[in-house]
Amino acid sequence: MSLNYNWVKLLNQTGDKSLLADVGYVSNTADGKNYTYSKLLVAGTYSFPWSAKYRGSARLDYADQNYAQSTAGRKDTIYGVTMGASQDINKKNNISLTLSYLMNNSTVEAYKYNKVLLGFIYSFSGSYVRK
Repeated sequence: MSLNYNWVKLLNQTGDKSLLADVGYVSNTADGKNYTYSKLLVAGTYSFPWSAKYRGSARLDYADQNYAQSTAGRKDTIYGVTMGASQDINKKNNISLTLSYLMNNSTVEAYKYNKVLLGFIYSFSGSYVRK
């Protein structure tokens, strides 16, 4: 089960600069008490025109994940930073590139990590009409 709230504030008339805030709560019930958790999420994103061709975004994330029933008493605190850029190739095609850095601080040593993620997305929007 999850409950999320998103807030968007346009910073100019064209809408190419904006702020986005996310707040969420997740309750995950799983088989085995070591996998059941609750999570609080908070994030903020700033979108902006990076250049004449690219739209950019910068995002900060925070999550507090609590495995209250865990035999090890596990609790994770996750921080993330993401930078992204996207470009419309034409009306139907778009490419996006993101670079993220995540830090997971856990009370259980095996779940502590720092991670760098590189993402690439190509998207096509179209329709098919059958006569």
